Amino acid sequence: MNYNSMQKNIYIYPITSRGKDEAANPYIYNLTQSLSLNYNIVNKMYPSSSGCLQLFKFFFKTNIFYFNWIENLPDRKFGKFQSLLFLIFVLLAKSFNKNIVWTMHNKTSHSKTNIFLKKLLIKTLLKHSNYVITHSKEGIQYGHELYKNSKIVFFPHPVLSSEIKPINKNGNIKNYDIIIWGLMSPYKGILEFVKYLFDHKIIKYRIIIIGKFVSNDYYQEVMKYKTENIQIINNFISKTELFNYIDQSKITLFTYQNSSVLSSGALIDTLAQLTNIVGPNTGSFKDLCEENLVVTYNNFDELMKILEKSKQNQLEIDKQKICKYLDNCTWEKYSSFFYNLNTPNNNI
Repeated sequence: MNYNSMQKNIYIYPITSRGKDEAANPYIYNLTQSLSLNYNIVNKMYPSSSGCLQLFKFFFKTNIFYFNWIENLPDRKFGKFQSLLFLIFVLLAKSFNKNIVWTMHNKTSHSKTNIFLKKLLIKTLLKHSNYVITHSKEGIQYGHELYKNSKIVFFPHPVLSSEIKPINKNGNIKNYDIIIWGLMSPYKGILEFVKYLFDHKIIKYRIIIIGKFVSNDYYQEVMKYKTENIQIINNFISKTELFNYIDQSKITLFTYQNSSVLSSGALIDTLAQLTNIVGPNTGSFKDLCEENLVVTYNNFDELMKILEKSKQNQLEIDKQKICKYLDNCTWEKYSSFFYNLNTPNNNI
């Protein structure tokens, strides 16, 4: 890497005017706070309303450009034009010895539009990034399949140390067998799950689904299969309320259907609540299953057997083991990890 007087200056994409509101993904806020321990975030106080155009504004003030979710760029306003600008920017940045970092959160965009352009952006970053960060071991294999010479490093999805539940805190009475939470998007498989239960006449599980649906049409589709044991809260709620609901539930279930998923912020936030987690056998879920911290399934038939064990209180977690794991992947630890990648003697 090239080290000069600007090595402490970093640009993080995307920082937008949405900020840290209820609907915004908290990842960028936490990332910015984490890297601020060692770096000057040049655009921290300048949320962008012009997309990729802002990259050029900070070009000569920045040494490291750190990108997230670039695969979604073609779907944004003027997305094809922005994508072209971004490809030009990457070539320009490399010619000026700028450093590029990309966190590969997903294999590709969850949306199936503009697939060719999205794949082009991903392959460009795999080729030209000084290094690619992934929060799932599967991301290493996937990245090397697309571009074998890409420099990919793994760090588990970071967690806020302040949100790790005290191990000695007593749990509430379990009013629900299952909680499903998060932004309710089609790729998360909520519709497929409730339809499966409906079709198989499975009504014995007390289920609460919490989160804003991305559209009223999707909400209405899910509601077709609602039964008296399924409660749906189509809204954002505070983390305090959410954690209380998680504490009242025997398991937190993730029904992600999309093969594009590598890591999940909702997964690590839930793990920090020291609760039983069940999810698909892919990405970060698979990593955590190998650590015996969560339970995974390959299809809904397998899932039903797991749910029955949970119903009979036969699923147990090792809270001490979870806490030990989480202590090694806090945002503070991530800050040190990232800083060490940027030391002059690092060969990556």
